[in-house]
Amino acid sequence: MKIMSAGRLVSTDEIREKLMNIEEYMPQLPNVVVEFANYLADHLNPKLVPAGFALSYAYGIVSLYRGKHGNGQPIHHKLAKMPRGEYIKIKNYFDEIVDVVAEPEFASEAKKEFQTLQEDIDRGLGLYL
Repeated sequence: MKIMSAGRLVSTDEIREKLMNIEEYMPQLPNVVVEFANYLADHLNPKLVPAGFALSYAYGIVSLYRGKHGNGQPIHHKLAKMPRGEYIKIKNYFDEIVDVVAEPEFASEAKKEFQTLQEDIDRGLGLYL
């Protein structure tokens, strides 16, 4: 599948493949971040744009922390309901991961979008009262 991003076609399959094999590109990643990259690859929308990638990453973090999908259904995955610090660790690797798995223009747009989501992610992780 090919989609348009910043005037260039981006292969969703390539992003998924790189996420599934992230440890080959980033061998020093903590295990929890590798597991999250694999989880994200399985849950990405087939039609991926930079904002969608950022939203999927953010939504994945918050949903796993809560242990529930947006529809209230429980998430049965080893990444669900871990200590908050693990999700903060995952959040902090966004820029590095998107730089590895996506073309530069796509990565740049996704990073800008992810920046706008920081407060929402932190609120979802219970960091604001």
